[in-house]
Amino acid sequence: MHPMSGKIITVNKEKTMEGYICGKCAGRIPHVIHGDLPKTNLERIREVIAYEKNTKEKEFTVIASLGKLRLDEMHGRFAITDSIKSDGTLPDSADIFDLLYLESIGIYPINPRQKGKDIICDMEFNCSFKYPTIKFKVTVCRNSKCDYKRINSSQVSWSEPGVLSMFRNMFEQSIDTAIKNTSMTRNISWSLMVLRS
Repeated sequence: MHPMSGKIITVNKEKTMEGYICGKCAGRIPHVIHGDLPKTNLERIREVIAYEKNTKEKEFTVIASLGKLRLDEMHGRFAITDSIKSDGTLPDSADIFDLLYLESIGIYPINPRQKGKDIICDMEFNCSFKYPTIKFKVTVCRNSKCDYKRINSSQVSWSEPGVLSMFRNMFEQSIDTAIKNTSMTRNISWSLMVLRS
């Protein structure tokens, strides 16, 4: 029996903390938190589904991208999606979130390594929200070329890719713009990772 609708579930069901939900309801939960379903109660699932419905109905204009992380400063939103349609819109499978509800955020390089003569890294995005109460982290870029300089024949000093710094600044500006367009005050903390060579 579906705990939210009361209907009998026979196929495409997903396990939650309090039983099963149908595949249709599970499909409305953002992909980036889908793995948390077995640890999620029905109250939180209802909250996430209501939030998802509200964000899907709004317009989204991509102004900047960092891998699968898409930013819309005009509407105060961001999305996680692998692709953009040919007309510049997001696919239905995109996970869309409002910047105003962010509680903490971090965008930083992970897994630095040498590839040929270059230093490359992956880029991770993590965040938490006040509403709905969710948090997630996702690798948004892989194999990004880092800035580096050779110290000697066996040592290299590296720093994050310049595009990451630029995107982080744009994300920060988009949060500020979203706040200016409302009566909310800023209460978002950035998590920073100290880079060591």
